[in-house]
Amino acid sequence: MSVLFLIAALLALPAMVDAQTHTFKLNWTLPVVAPDGSNAATGIRIERKQGTTGVYAQIAQLGLVNTYSDPVGNPPPGGVVYCYRLRAFNVVGNSAYTTEGCGTTVPVVVPAAPDVPTGFSVSAISQSIIELSWGSVDTADGYKWERRKGNQPKIIDATGTVLATATNFRNGSLRRGTTYCYDVSAYNLGGISQQTPILCATTRP
Repeated sequence: MSVLFLIAALLALPAMVDAQTHTFKLNWTLPVVAPDGSNAATGIRIERKQGTTGVYAQIAQLGLVNTYSDPVGNPPPGGVVYCYRLRAFNVVGNSAYTTEGCGTTVPVVVPAAPDVPTGFSVSAISQSIIELSWGSVDTADGYKWERRKGNQPKIIDATGTVLATATNFRNGSLRRGTTYCYDVSAYNLGGISQQTPILCATTRP
């Protein structure tokens, strides 16, 4: 029994940081069966190792198929080498291994953290609502706001996030005639920006 083995990566382009897996597609030609059927295989065993110096371990035992898809880990920055080898088997035993086939996972693009939002302002629009506004940051996936009471500027008493499409937020259910202080930062998959300067506003009496 002998098996002709090929390996192909299903992904070929750099992936964003949230692409934590990569799939390899394995293809092979099934062994040629002798006229008397004495060497007929009943299945295929697949082994895999990570890196060219890794240790092989069996990952699958299949019937008489000729393809297999293997999703593997691909943490940033990607570019991880995986190697495979196959052998056929029947009730008598295993065939020799195929030649080794190796592939490399895609590189993972990690974006830089976004810039701090500009044009930040806060204003009281009622006895219980303060509105925050800021300029859009092109690379942001969203924005985080933090709130402090005016008499406790070092203690954060509330936080929240808004979508990247928003450039303002209304913080409601506040106490009348009370000073609240805020900052805003932008975030994406690469991290979080610096905070804006802390600005305060007092709800209407």
